[in-house]
Amino acid sequence: SNSEIIYKFFPSNNGNYLKAILAGIIADTGHFKYADVHTFETVLDILKKGIDLQEVLSILKEDMNRSKKIAVLKAFKRMKIYPIDNMIIATTRIGAYEAIVAKSLLEMGADIAFVASKDRISSRAKNTVIERGINLAEIMQKLENGDGGGHKAAAGAEGLEDIEKALKTCVVLVRKRLDKNGSGD
Repeated sequence: SNSEIIYKFFPSNNGNYLKAILAGIIADTGHFKYADVHTFETVLDILKKGIDLQEVLSILKEDMNRSKKIAVLKAFKRMKIYPIDNMIIATTRIGAYEAIVAKSLLEMGADIAFVASKDRISSRAKNTVIERGINLAEIMQKLENGDGGGHKAAAGAEGLEDIEKALKTCVVLVRKRLDKNGSGD
């Protein structure tokens, strides 16, 4: 995560700094859903310095405010659904809150969500998708004219010129990967 990189290059014992880094790690990894062993080593190092994990978690816990709710509902209204094999890929466009919308799409039944704003895409996938060989970071890196990356199950790209084309490309790349693995239809 970005927060891990910052901590690696700028370590500190300042309590507020450490809380912010820990909060960033938690957010970046989707509450540790997309964490790896290095993430947990970093978190352990921070906790050993006296930071209270429960305090940081309570700071991060927030009710979805009105504007976020509206964004999610608009995203559902604009959603396109692509059933591929035994999976559901959902794409949509929204003005803000891409990550929250992507998470909401997964919670409502999508297996992969690609959520676009003006010039960027945020993506999320369920673990069952990752087990089938899909790597969202690789997909984001392949988008034309964009700068993408992230994790297997959570990734993004920005600087995209044609967002509709990029969304379609995401779906095509998933299909190609499934076909390559012998599990697409």
